[in-house]
Amino acid sequence: MCKFDCERCGLCCQKVRGNRFFDLETTPEGDCIHYDHATRLCRIYDHRPIYCRVDDFYDLHVKPAMTREEYHQKIHAICRELQFEQGLNDLKRGKG
Repeated sequence: MCKFDCERCGLCCQKVRGNRFFDLETTPEGDCIHYDHATRLCRIYDHRPIYCRVDDFYDLHVKPAMTREEYHQKIHAICRELQFEQGLNDLKRGKG
């Protein structure tokens, strides 16, 4: 099983207020309250909600509809779009 290869840009944790797919507690700016801007990481990573866990969410909710690889491609496309919108389309972050 391949795991989702996150670039750790943090954009999926920002401006999430009003997202129709999940209910997160947010800052006045609309960012997840657990997002750390300085590190671009989640403060509760090991205990984050299921919708913040790409592969676990796939297993529980998406698996009947598409392959894991197809799902990863769709998530990566969303990531690239968010990065492009923020001018981070050449972002290269450490992985691991």
